[in-house]
Amino acid sequence: METKVLVIDDEVRVLETFARTLGLAGYAALTAGSGPEGLAVYASEQPDVVMLDMRMPGMDGLEVLHALRTSDPEANVIVVTGHGDEEALIAALRAGASDFLPKPINTVALESAMRRAEERVHLKQKLRASQEELRQHNARLEEEVKARTAQLEREIEERTKTEQWFREIYAESPIGIELYDADGLLIDINAASMKIFGVSDATKAYGLRMFNNPNFPHDAKERLLLGETVHYETAYDFERVKRLKRYETTRSGTICLDVKIAALGEDKSTPTGYLFQVQDITAQKRTQEAMHFQTLLLDQIQDMVTATDLEGNIIYVNEAEVRHLRRSRAELLGQPVTIYGEDPARGATQRQFIENTLAHGEWRGEIVNYTADGEEIVVDCRTRVMKDAHGQPTSLVGIATDITERVRVEAERERLMARIQEQARQMKQILANVPEGMLLLDADGRVALANPAAQNALAALADQDAIARRSPILHLGDRPLAELLAPLPDDGLWHAAQANGRIFEIAARPMDPAPGGWVLLLRDVTHERQTQRRIQQQERLAAVGQLAAGIAHDFNNILAVITLYTQMALNAPDLSAKTRERLGTVAEQARQASALIQQILDFSRQAVLERQPVDVVLFLKGVVALLGHTVPENIRLNLSYGEEDYTVNADPTRIQQVILNLALNARDAMPEGGEVRIEVSRVTAHNDLRCVSCGQVLEGEWVRITVTDTGTGIAPDVLPHIFEPFFTTKEVGQGVGLGLPQVYGIVKKHGGHIDVATQVGEWTTFTIYLPALLDGRPPAFATEAPLLVLGRGETILVVEDDAVVRQALVDSIALLNYRVLEAAHGREALHVLEQHADEVALVLSDLVMPEMGGQALFHAMRQRGLSMPVVVLSGHPIENDFESLRAQGLSAWMLKPPSIEHMSRLLAQTLQTHRP
Repeated sequence: METKVLVIDDEVRVLETFARTLGLAGYAALTAGSGPEGLAVYASEQPDVVMLDMRMPGMDGLEVLHALRTSDPEANVIVVTGHGDEEALIAALRAGASDFLPKPINTVALESAMRRAEERVHLKQKLRASQEELRQHNARLEEEVKARTAQLEREIEERTKTEQWFREIYAESPIGIELYDADGLLIDINAASMKIFGVSDATKAYGLRMFNNPNFPHDAKERLLLGETVHYETAYDFERVKRLKRYETTRSGTICLDVKIAALGEDKSTPTGYLFQVQDITAQKRTQEAMHFQTLLLDQIQDMVTATDLEGNIIYVNEAEVRHLRRSRAELLGQPVTIYGEDPARGATQRQFIENTLAHGEWRGEIVNYTADGEEIVVDCRTRVMKDAHGQPTSLVGIATDITERVRVEAERERLMARIQEQARQMKQILANVPEGMLLLDADGRVALANPAAQNALAALADQDAIARRSPILHLGDRPLAELLAPLPDDGLWHAAQANGRIFEIAARPMDPAPGGWVLLLRDVTHERQTQRRIQQQERLAAVGQLAAGIAHDFNNILAVITLYTQMALNAPDLSAKTRERLGTVAEQARQASALIQQILDFSRQAVLERQPVDVVLFLKGVVALLGHTVPENIRLNLSYGEEDYTVNADPTRIQQVILNLALNARDAMPEGGEVRIEVSRVTAHNDLRCVSCGQVLEGEWVRITVTDTGTGIAPDVLPHIFEPFFTTKEVGQGVGLGLPQVYGIVKKHGGHIDVATQVGEWTTFTIYLPALLDGRPPAFATEAPLLVLGRGETILVVEDDAVVRQALVDSIALLNYRVLEAAHGREALHVLEQHADEVALVLSDLVMPEMGGQALFHAMRQRGLSMPVVVLSGHPIENDFESLRAQGLSAWMLKPPSIEHMSRLLAQTLQTHRP
């Protein structure tokens, strides 16, 4: 992360030196010109290091230091002191300053102090990180303790619920359950077991001995002690119970019981007790006996017959089922019906068959079964619920017919039908989604079939009433149908037809065999043709840009001579009024020629931008005030905006040109008066904002400027050409057609976008999107005074390869009270500097020259240790070159042709900045 350094000093030059030196060293420099401003910047930006001048008017460095340490005891402050400030330095160090730097500042001392400051920053960051890590560790421990406590509480709650569930299951279980202690004495019995054995009072049964039960197998106890579960069926005779007087029972007769006994406890050889489970299976046994006879009959039929209990366990299969499934009865009996297998995607599941039968008493449906060797069998199954004499369900019986072959045949037929339907669907989908229109005409030229794209094309190309009446089509657009059906002479495929501003390519092929007809392909190429034209236009515009860049240098050299000599002549005190008027006309024409070159450079994006943070609203207020003196009184100017931040990184001069051009165009569109509305808003793009002019999707933050007039609007045939250079609808002498192309070029040069919407006779709106600047403070704009600023006799070296331009520059600079040396190129300039290095205060050099250009001259001067300021003058601006040179220390630059006023101010300002 880049280290931020705040420099607080009341001297502007010191601030600039610090900022430049720190920036080259890779630091982010913040500056403040006073103590209060420095405290405000520190509070908002939170810099890592503060460099504080001890001697400042108003609030001195020691007061600032006390304020900083009060607001942030860990503030990392380096005090900067001059000779004789030892007492202030000692006071600052006692007040908490981290380090000091003596004046004058040298690079080595500054770098050493910054390294020490960064070490302190890193140590502070490590300390904060350690403290944060300890805090997070303690927080995690607290969370773990809370989580463990909550887990224990949940476990206790779950255990309580489990015990409650066990008690409920024990009490409500339909299976009889009895608990015996280690000696085999009954200690508990549930309601189901009491019902089975006819016990009305459980307390009277407590103490019965399990091992004394006459139905108890003789070897059961030994098996239980070995850990086995004893399972047996027995006939239980209540008359015998009554004779032996084992317990009082309310039942009589004999029932069939299914009994399971298991020892309790981890060590089965010394059990803690016994679990006794019992079920009354009398009804089930009777059902089995009743079915025995039926089995002999059912084995004779060819359909498969299955009987199950109410849970779906198989209790009977006939011979046909054994034969079809290739499984023995022993494999099937007692197994759940899921042994047959299932395919839920092609039929009911075994569970569905059981549930549906129990719910409705009967059921019919298809089920997929599988044989023992995995072969698939599809059966038509019919099931019913079997009931006893009391109407209670006892079992399920199903009869299944093998329909595998029939299903296979039907499946094949459905597969073929589905394939045909899918092919038809695919063909329909292809026709519906193919971008070209597909049209089928019968032999008489009537529409037989048209896909959606063709229907859309026909809406523009053909008579819809004729199509609705099933009348033959005679024309498609501006072409007779007969011409479109005939092959092209050059064996081409596509004809062209136009209708309602749209262009279609049409290809026709005859159908074969008779009775014939035609297949037509219709392709809307309007957008494609427009794209081709746009590409061709861009190529032409690129050529214009190259041409403009090529001629700008020579043309501006010519204008520089005309401009400079004219301005020098205008400054002569003894001119007659007529001569001054004529010279003023020459100067104005030269200015217009320069502006024309600038318009071409703006459009071709060759112009150099002087970007800076610009508050759009504040800036537009000034532009609107300027327009108030330009537009007539019958045109109202209205500027509206919100409360958001509207800062952009832009060249104010070029953006002003954009607004002026749009406003003056609006003025020309309202000869009878009207209103020009300029609106400013902030836009956040979310993939739904697209530039109409270039098609690009806008992303991020944008400042939107709209300029709307209530004028005549733009005609549809004119609208596509408004950004083309030299295209104009104005009369000769009223405009050259570079205003909107210049607007387009400036906006694109700023990385922005421009759109236009219009309604003929009512209004036109131009919308400009400029990337919003998320940080950066816009400066206040100052108007330069149009006065000459004279020099103090300093020596300026002029480097220019064009002798006429060089002489004009020499004469102009001499007029400004400077001593002038001259050179024809960079190598000659280096030779002059070797002889006059101590005299030359500034070098003014052309950028493009033979042998050695201005850029190479600048590098050579710096390599030789020549530090005087360099100002570049160019008639062929190359922004990348300027930016590169500026980053390396270039003082300033001017574009040809320069004005004497601007040149006088720039030279004086540059010399003042670098004057010791």
